[in-house]
Amino acid sequence: MYETAERLKEFASPTPSRWRENSEARIANQDTRRKARKVAMRMLNAMESKGINEVALSTLLGITCAELMPILKGHELPSACMAQAIETALNISL
Repeated sequence: MYETAERLKEFASPTPSRWRENSEARIANQDTRRKARKVAMRMLNAMESKGINEVALSTLLGITCAELMPILKGHELPSACMAQAIETALNISL
């Protein structure tokens, strides 16, 4: 038994595990991702009803499609300034 414990210590990491911090960060990020998906769905519904595609919306907002796509995919929330511009362009409330 003693020999096994000593052998296991050879494989132990010299730095402490950060699993708890990583897990808490993932849980906190879930709420943000959920909100981002809701914003994306509102945007996509408004775009569909108005017949606006991603290129037209990005032009209205004065940004590139590459900057718009993470928001439309629900990967990130728009900044406050961008949210206001989206609300104005699509006539919706985020």
